[in-house]
Amino acid sequence: MHILKIVLQVVGFIVLIGAVSIGTLRIQRSNDDGATVVFPGGEMVAGELHMGPEPDWSFT
Repeated sequence: MHILKIVLQVVGFIVLIGAVSIGTLRIQRSNDDGATVVFPGGEMVAGELHMGPEPDWSFT
């Protein structure tokens, strides 16, 4: 019973660290330009919009 209590505390601590990390990153990225794969960003406001011919994307 003592080992089960320790194991549950360790698992809970690991889950807590993960949840706090993801929450912090989400709050931190909420007002940034653009988006990342995991977290959506805010409105694109930095820089100028491209108003010319379509770039060559063949390298991707």
